[in-house]
Amino acid sequence: MNVSDFEKIYITSDTHFHHSKISLYCNRGYDLKSDSEILKMNSDILSKFDRLEDDGKTLIIHLGDFAYGDISKKDIRDLVKVIKGNSRKLLFVIGNHDREIYSKLNEGEDIVTFYKSVGFDYVSDGPYSFNKDIIMSHE
Repeated sequence: MNVSDFEKIYITSDTHFHHSKISLYCNRGYDLKSDSEILKMNSDILSKFDRLEDDGKTLIIHLGDFAYGDISKKDIRDLVKVIKGNSRKLLFVIGNHDREIYSKLNEGEDIVTFYKSVGFDYVSDGPYSFNKDIIMSHE
């Protein structure tokens, strides 16, 4: 992947899709005691991505903790699909909660292959370096 291929680069992390207890750690403004509230939180986060350009020249970098809790591989695939839209690319740096999700859902594949299989375009299992000056990590 060559970062210079993209006109716009957006960076995010810790979306914690499906995490029913995230409100214990940060104030997201949701009472996550019901599935409908969890789905509303997910939907509200996803709506932010809808505002981004979808012209094939946009890269979204997610620095880990994409999801957590009671989530399926299909759920992750569906979330990734919405974020990517028609032509946005998605680089994913694996976080600690992503390792837990992988340990529950993998079918024998390695962690990078698992996350590529749900739609991430680029996956890094550890810090990602664009060049010697920029290193991105979940740590």
